[in-house]
Amino acid sequence: MFVSKAREVRLPFVVDAKYRQGRVVLFVSSDSGKSWKATATVNADVDSVQFVAPADGVYWFDLQLVPEPMRLQLPRPQLRVLVKTQEP
Repeated sequence: MFVSKAREVRLPFVVDAKYRQGRVVLFVSSDSGKSWKATATVNADVDSVQFVAPADGVYWFDLQLVPEPMRLQLPRPQLRVLVKTQEP
């Protein structure tokens, strides 16, 4: 698990050139994967997506490449980040 002292988390990714016409969708879970929310969609030809945590806590992330016209899959956690802007 990564720890971030800032609420803004940049999630880099690399997409194979043949899929750069698609989109990348960021899914986020703040309840250990019980529920997921699509929080951002970017073109696949960029190199990252930004997430701003609404509060301190553990966030699970899943980035999905959606080459047109494919459909999204159920999210699976690929990265876990603890956002901790306050010291105890």
